[in-house]
Amino acid sequence: MISIYINVYDKKIIDLILKNISKFRIYSQGSSYRYLIENQIDAIEIKKTDIHPNFIVISSFFKNQKKQVNLIIADTNENDYLNKILILAATLSNIPVASDMEMIQKLNQSFEIFGDITDELKKEMIHKNLLKFSYFLSQKSYDIFPYIIGNETTIPLKKLKDFQYGENPHQKASYYHSPLKTSLNLNNIEVLNGKLNFNHIIDIAKIIKILRDIKQNTIIVMRHSNIVFAAVNESFQKLFSYIDNKILKSSIVAINGSVDDIDVIRYLEENLSEMIIATSFDEKIKNNFNKHSFQIKAVKVKITSIDAPKEYEIINAGENFLIQDADTFVEEKLLSITRNINIHPDPYIQFALALLKHSKTFSSLCITGNILVALSQSEPSPFEAIRTLIAKIKIKMSDKNMIKLKGNTIVAFEGKLDDKIIDELAQVHLNTLIITDRDAVKNYSEKLKKLPYEVIVTEKRHFRHF
Repeated sequence: MISIYINVYDKKIIDLILKNISKFRIYSQGSSYRYLIENQIDAIEIKKTDIHPNFIVISSFFKNQKKQVNLIIADTNENDYLNKILILAATLSNIPVASDMEMIQKLNQSFEIFGDITDELKKEMIHKNLLKFSYFLSQKSYDIFPYIIGNETTIPLKKLKDFQYGENPHQKASYYHSPLKTSLNLNNIEVLNGKLNFNHIIDIAKIIKILRDIKQNTIIVMRHSNIVFAAVNESFQKLFSYIDNKILKSSIVAINGSVDDIDVIRYLEENLSEMIIATSFDEKIKNNFNKHSFQIKAVKVKITSIDAPKEYEIINAGENFLIQDADTFVEEKLLSITRNINIHPDPYIQFALALLKHSKTFSSLCITGNILVALSQSEPSPFEAIRTLIAKIKIKMSDKNMIKLKGNTIVAFEGKLDDKIIDELAQVHLNTLIITDRDAVKNYSEKLKKLPYEVIVTEKRHFRHF
């Protein structure tokens, strides 16, 4: 016969299984015992003495004698520790515990259909409670020190929601939260209009990283996770004439600043943009989302930074994981090969470096004034990246609006510098060239000093392989 120990806070649990437990031997204590008796269920009371009844039950698990109980029904709450200890001890002793309403419902179905608890359900309960305690203990660990330390690492994940589908319609996907502290915290997003899917979350995460690295008032247009337009220190309305309407279709527009003009929303809606992301929305804009049926998704994000000893990127590689320090390093000084001195990068050079960092290898880009004119990425070689970039620049500069652009022109690329690249760059008027090849300092130093533009080499490589 099954012997059950029942000790619950939520008496609805007892109500659910009441009619199916009367034939079993029941042990209980306190208010649970009284509730069972009031509902005409015979139960054996384990009375409180100098130790709590839970510990009397726990002690029976570890004695050589036959165990008193072989099934436990016990829930927990935020302030509870007695039932948590009971559930952990029972689970470690391979005794199933129904500890939440989902388990109770499955247990009740098993009683109704089979008159007993099935072996599969026992295994499921033990497995689920082990996972619960793994999460609980790991979470406590990160509350004490919220970063990865040591050789053995457990990162607790808690499901927040299920998506309708994942990256593709045939893939299931869910959204989990971890207490691991980083400056990329998607709990800081507020959805003002529309619903987000799996791919939206990936895009938002990438955009937050870009906005965080640029550290200026920034506007980014992204399509299929690729940057197609960017500008700094400019209002979105003034950029209308510089943005090709074709790139706005199905795009995500991100603004590191406030959206306070409903015309911006209408403009993006008319051009079929998928989403607008901003760090602030005027209250009138929020009210307009409630009053009008806009199709565009609107998301408010918070760009944060943390004082952490380390911040990490975790990359899935099958059943293994790659963990590296997050690339949050920002150069305070860059080497000017032309002048042979270290210089402090101005905001536009910082803008170029941040965009290059978030472009896929091999990549190159051109900025004129405060606007990204062209970007080439995922090319087979640095030379191909530069050649494609120059072709794009020529097309862009034939646009009458682009001709009006004022300010210095910066080209940045990653990869090895060679003579072909230097010759190719002669086709465009440059003020600054940013390279990532430190070997160029010794290999091309004299040649670079004679060029009509300044050549700057970064302290580190700014590109991604994935």
